[in-house]
Amino acid sequence: MLKRTGWAAAAIGLIASAWACWGRHGDFEGTWARVGLLDSSISLREAEDGFHFRWKLNDGDKLISCTRDDFCEEFRDGDRVYEYHFRLDGPPGSSEIIVRCDGRPVVSEMEPVSWVDRIVLHDGGRELWSYLVEMNGEKMEPPVGPIRFVRVAETPF
Repeated sequence: MLKRTGWAAAAIGLIASAWACWGRHGDFEGTWARVGLLDSSISLREAEDGFHFRWKLNDGDKLISCTRDDFCEEFRDGDRVYEYHFRLDGPPGSSEIIVRCDGRPVVSEMEPVSWVDRIVLHDGGRELWSYLVEMNGEKMEPPVGPIRFVRVAETPF
């Protein structure tokens, strides 16, 4: 039977192991809901070739949804207006991921759009903060944000 100090040491070891795992890439995987007024969520899935991204947004007449990983479409008043392609980068073991997006209009009156976000884990992996660091080739100094997301599921949608 372990003495009290044995139990305390075991508990400290368990807590230290948990802390060591926080901030690693696996913590990004799951579904995240935006904090605030917008009905928006993102999904991150880790695979052998890196992270994959999906996005849902329902803002009245504006709807964004993804039919497959890293490819989303925007609809306004029911008409498809943009296609978005995402690429995610981040060094192994990092607590942040860089999300690059290229938006291609599917209607002639719209302009192409691109942006780069830096997403960072916070609050022990329970929150994700997104900072806009570049918009249409222009660096944002300082970065815009954060936009906060909370984890709503361990699995991606």
